[in-house]
Amino acid sequence: HERTAEDWDQGIRQIGHSRLHPDGRLIVYKAGVTIIKPPLAAVDAQLHPRFLTVAERETIADMRRAGHSLRAIGRVLGR
Repeated sequence: HERTAEDWDQGIRQIGHSRLHPDGRLIVYKAGVTIIKPPLAAVDAQLHPRFLTVAERETIADMRRAGHSLRAIGRVLGR
């Protein structure tokens, strides 16, 4: 699809019914929510990919408080 190709060129990943932008913005279309995650490059660079980053842990906590399921959180995180 043309829009998908444009998104890939811009570094935008589609996760379920949401789009993750390279600057950390996550737009969830079904919920009508934009989640802005600040970049934590220094923390992310030190961790092995198998471990959760601080940003991922904060996202999990926020989404659990909002009542999202574990599967939905996993889809958003791409894990």
